[in-house]
Parts: sequence; structure tokens; C-alpha cells
Amino acid sequence: MATRRNNFCFDSSPLDISAPRPLNGQVVLLRPARGGFDVLLQRRSMKMPVMPGHLASIGGMRDRSDTDSRFTAVRELVEETGLDLRRSQLLLGPTKFDEGAKVDWYVMVVADAYFADKAESLWEVADIRPILRGLPHATPAYCFGHAWMPTASIDYIDPKIPLMGGLTRKIHSAVQVAFDAVPPPTREPAPGNEVEVIEISDEAEC
Repeated sequence: MATRRNNFCFDSSPLDISAPRPLNGQVVLLRPARGGFDVLLQRRSMKMPVMPGHLASIGGMRDRSDTDSRFTAVRELVEETGLDLRRSQLLLGPTKFDEGAKVDWYVMVVADAYFADKAESLWEVADIRPILRGLPHATPAYCFGHAWMPTASIDYIDPKIPLMGGLTRKIHSAVQVAFDAVPPPTREPAPGNEVEVIEISDEAEC
């Protein structure tokens, strides 16, 4: 398993399909749930120049100071969700499971997720609560603009909700890596500082 060295730097994982590249990074963040995993989904801001309002994984563009795509992926995860890596228990550090022409994909598994009250890049996300009805069995996450959803339900998202290209396929691939890497005894839900359920207006979208 990858070992945390500081806020964004992790050692390589023996499960990496290949070495990280100096490119963009995306993270599929999972948490143990009864019978499998939940995935943290993000609703992108309507003001974003790329995929506005789309449901997506978490990640973004590489900064010049980023050492590689693993660093980029973790940095974006922390900036956009406020995930506290020091307080959250990682069962699987950032492990590269796929790559594209300009992006490397990572999966992480966290047993208890602690999020800051306000993420640094809050402007990049939109309120996800209006579309929760279109996300089967999803519950809002503590971090604004995000929701936890059972990965077993990922293929049943309301088709009216725009998705990042290839999102469901990437999530399925990430889950396979997680099941192989995380021993069954550790797959127990832990609360972190998550909320449970909130009421959604009847006027909600989708």
C-alpha cells in the first residue's frame, strides 16, 4: 500500500499499472460499505469551462510545481473536497489503475472520511442536492457539491444527469482494484464527520 509522506506526496504503489506521468490526475475515492463500496461523486460548477454541471470524479490539471500525476490527483482531491489526510484512515493510498492521453487515473479507499468545513476550491463545484433524486441510494457528503453513492447503483443514474465521459466505466475499474487490495475484515463503515440524510425539496431538478 502507498505510504503517506506529506500532504500530497505518496510513495509508489505495488498495484500501479505503470509509473505516474507529469500529466493531469483524477481520483476515484471509495469508502467501505455493506457489501462493497460507496464512491464520492462531484457535481461540477455551471461556471466551469469544461463539463459544466456534469457529475464527475475528482481531479484536475497539473500545476507546474506538481511532481507527477499522483501528486496532482491528491492535491486536487484535498483542494476540492477538503479531505483531511491526517485524520482520515486510508486503507488504500493513491493507486494508478488507468491512463489516458493526458490524464492518469487513481483509486483511493478511505475507512473514515474527515472533511474541512470549507474546501479551498469550493467555486469549482455546484450544489449536488437538487439532483440527488436521480442518484439511486446516494446521500450528501459533508463536503459541499459531493455525494456518496453505492457503486452497485452507478449504472442506474438518471440519464438526464450529464456525466463525465467514461465515468461509470472508470468507477467499475477502480472497484475491481479496491476489492483486490482491501482485505474483507476492513470493509466496515466508519462515520468520519459525515452527515446522514437531508430533506430534498419537491421542486428538485431531475
